[in-house]
Formats: sequence, C-alpha cells, structure tokens
Amino acid sequence: MKLIPSSVLSFDSAAEKRVFAMLQQVNLGPNDVVLHSLNLGKHKYKRWGEIDFLVISREGILVIEVKGGRVACRNGIWEFTNKDNKTSRKKESPASQARSAFFSLHDNYLKPRFRRELDSVVKGWGVLFEGIDRVVSIGNSQLPEQPDAITGYRSDCSGHNSLKAFLQRLFGYWAEHVRGTSQQLNDKLIEEIVTTLRPNFEQLPPLNSQLAEFSDELCDLSDEQSRRLDELEENDRMMIFGGAGTGKTFLAMATARYDAADGRSVLIVTRSRFLAEFLNAHPHSGNIVACCLDDLKELQASNDPWDTLIVDEGQDMCQMSTLDILETCVSGGLEKGRWRWFGDPNNQISTQYEFDPDALAFLRGLSFVRRLSDNIRNAPPIVESLVAVAEVDIGTPRSRGLGSQVKVKRVRCVDEIPGQAAKVVGKWVAGPDSVPRSDVVVLTPRVEQVDGLVAALKAAGVRAETLSRRALSGKKRDCVLVSTISEFKGLERPVVCVAGIGEPSDVQGFQRSAYAGFSRANHTLSVVCTYEEADLLTKLEIERTKKEHA
Repeated sequence: MKLIPSSVLSFDSAAEKRVFAMLQQVNLGPNDVVLHSLNLGKHKYKRWGEIDFLVISREGILVIEVKGGRVACRNGIWEFTNKDNKTSRKKESPASQARSAFFSLHDNYLKPRFRRELDSVVKGWGVLFEGIDRVVSIGNSQLPEQPDAITGYRSDCSGHNSLKAFLQRLFGYWAEHVRGTSQQLNDKLIEEIVTTLRPNFEQLPPLNSQLAEFSDELCDLSDEQSRRLDELEENDRMMIFGGAGTGKTFLAMATARYDAADGRSVLIVTRSRFLAEFLNAHPHSGNIVACCLDDLKELQASNDPWDTLIVDEGQDMCQMSTLDILETCVSGGLEKGRWRWFGDPNNQISTQYEFDPDALAFLRGLSFVRRLSDNIRNAPPIVESLVAVAEVDIGTPRSRGLGSQVKVKRVRCVDEIPGQAAKVVGKWVAGPDSVPRSDVVVLTPRVEQVDGLVAALKAAGVRAETLSRRALSGKKRDCVLVSTISEFKGLERPVVCVAGIGEPSDVQGFQRSAYAGFSRANHTLSVVCTYEEADLLTKLEIERTKKEHA
C-alpha cells in the first residue's frame, strides 16, 4: 500500500508505528492508499478530530482506530495505559470513536464532494487492539461495546498477512450494509479522494538524497547473508536459491573473495557476457576470474581446473550438457570438487534457456541447499509490483519505508515509447535535485528500439549510451545506460525506466519480461508502456488479488 506520508519521524503510539510498518507491506490491490493521522477540522462534537488510518482501496473506504497498551473499562469509562504507564480515560468506546470519526469524515468531506460516486461503495470503520488478546468469559467481557465483526486484536497484527485478512474481513462486513450491489472505486476516483483529503501533503526528500540513504543500506551484509557466508565456508558443495533481488550475485562475489583470500583459484561462470564483464571489472584478487559460458572452453585451454567453481544465474545452466562442461572446470569434478551454485527458484519465468529438472535434481543430490528470504536490492513498492504481476517469491524487502511508488505512463503505440521514456528520464537527471546519469538505466524488451531510445534521450539533452564492455569497465561513466532487458540480466541500477514490457498476447513472456526488467531497479522504477500492456498489468494484479482472497 502507498502510505501518505510515506515515512513518519516520530509516533505518539508504538502500536500505530507497528501497524504503519505492516500496512506498507499489505497489498489489497493496485493503487491502494492509506492516509495516516488524518486530522478533521470539522467534527460532530469535538473541536478537532483525528483518524489514525484511512484506507482507500478499490474495495472501498475504511476508518481504522488503533489502540495499544493496556485496555480496561470500569463503570462505563474506558482506560488506555501506554508504555510509560500513563493512563487516559474516555467515556466513548474505541468503536464509538471510530464511528464518530467516520461520519465526521463522510458528512463534512466526502458526501459534499462525492455523493453520487460513493453511493454504492463499501464504507465503514474498525478498531485494532494491537497489543492485547480478546478475553471473553460468561457474564464478563474485558472489551464491551466492541462487536467482533469490526474489531481486531493482537493475532490480527502478528504480521502483514494477518492484518490484510482483518481488512478483508472488515470490507466483507461493511459490504453487507450496502443497499443493492456494492461498487468498486476506480483508480481516478481514488486519486481524487486522496487529493481532496490531503492535497499536496506529502513532501518527499529529493530523489538524490533518498538514493544516498538507500545505497548505504544496500552496502551492508544482512544477517541472513552473513549466515549463508559462514555455511559456504564450511561446505564444499552448496546451492543457494533466491529470487531476484535477494543478493545472489553479491553473495557469490563475497564467497569468491573469501576463497581467494585463502589461496584458492576461483572461477565464476554465468550465461551473460555483460555480467561476466561487470564482475571482472570490479577490484578483486588475481585468483578470481569471471567468464561467460560461451567463452569457457577457450579459457579452459590455457588454465588448469580451478579450486572453486561459482555458478551465477544457475537456473540458466540447468542442462545436463552444460553440467558436463562445468564438470571439467573444477578440481575433483562436480561430485567431489568445491563449488557454489546460485539460482532463482522462479525458474519458469527467470530463464530464457531450456530448463531440465533432472539436472537440478542431480546438483541437489551432491550439495547442501539453502534459501535467501531477504530482498536486499528492491524497495518495497517494487517488490509489491513484482509479486502482483509475475506471481513470484523474491523475498521480504529489508528496506522498509524506502523507495518510490512504481509509476506507469501509458502511450498509444510502441513508437511513442522512446519519446515518453526520454521525458521521464529527463526529469530525473535535470535540476538541482537531479540524480547522476550513471545511476539510471532504460530497459526495453525490443532490440530494435535500443537505438531509438538513445536518440530520443540525446534529443532531450540527456547524455546516453548503449550497454557495452566500456560501459561496465568499473569506472562510472556520466551517461544514462540503454539496454535490452535480457542483456541487463544480473545487473542493477538505483533508478530504472522500463520502456515497454512485451507482447500482451504472450502472457508468460510478458510476465518474464516484467520480472527481468522491474527487478533491476533498486529504489525507483517507472514503466512506459502501451495501453494494452498497462491493461494486462492491471489484469494480472487483479487476478493475483482474487487468488489471495480465495
């Protein structure tokens, strides 16, 4: 979900802080928005009202009241005690607070502006007791005046999935109170409601400062990666599975440096010539060499078998014939040698090559297997888009609260994509808050459109060049990079513009292209595509949401 504001410097309530963090990971559907701490200047009986969280989704509108700490009700007076042992007392129950806030919002703000549009839309309220369990016994209720249908407890806040289930339950309850057939909110109306309630509210820091903060976090090994490194040191043969963004290449280079430091010769093999060039360009010990699979035989002719073999993007090399080649590269062969295999478990859409499950099973039988579950590369909004569109497991984003919302710009035809992509990139690299051109890449699924994108960028005054060995030489070049999605596999940039996704009639190919392209972005992702491509994106997101609701 998109939260406005996207980050909060301080919270009055620890419970609100935890709910805020979980809502960032909830995905009810495309274009969900949550307004946090929405103040109401007009209230039915208060000088000033406040809504903790206002959920605006295609499913409808919900007011959520959050209560944390110890809760009690004595002689009709509700008591709320916080972590500092300070107690506040109120005559009205939390459900009554949520109800009055809802009708103040509805009657004073929504109804005057959107009366007809919201007539059959699901609308209601709910309460979350974030830190306590529901305790009810015969003749005694710890939480009176709180119908179960609109109340959530600690179990509903155990994670973003349980919180999502609570919201879905709440929408279902209020849908029963709609006269006739309930209608969904469309994306345009969601945007208009948000603009009305919080116009020009969110002031994000400049993109360049966000990138610096995001980059600092990416450079640190996660706890999970540190554990995997320890296991790699202890095991001669190991397979590491992880979706795009879980840091497989990062970990592959780290373990290569560890082995080289111990005096071992290390060979890294990948299908991508550009990825091999990129790995060779980075400073490392002379004991390490990266090679494209197509160039391996030539390299072998002048070298003895290596002490350690590292296979990156291993799902691309799951063929028995390829394993026969790799067998000869490492001392002791695949059965007794020291090797590490890094691959994507989403093999149906992560590889362009024939995938042989028997080859994978053969490697599994020889090795110790581990998974990577932390996504260390992609900001949460990018992860959400990938999961919605491609139905993949790419781990849980570590960088919560960071990253820009994924933006989609529609054009009428493919020929309009280069010009519109140039406009998007031009805004990123221009002005006092611009990002370095070297942080930006434009990716296209269409080989024939690469030169057109470079020309469009240059016409817009943006220095650009195509992906090449020189571009990956290790020294940052002051140019926006342009590449096909397939050639950029294994590489990444902080800021990515995907210029077209693929032919909508080939759904699996479309998903493969979206997966490969979207996952290259660390912090910021914009998509320029035709209306047909955008419609398929929306359709896939809706189908994913329906499956989750089923």
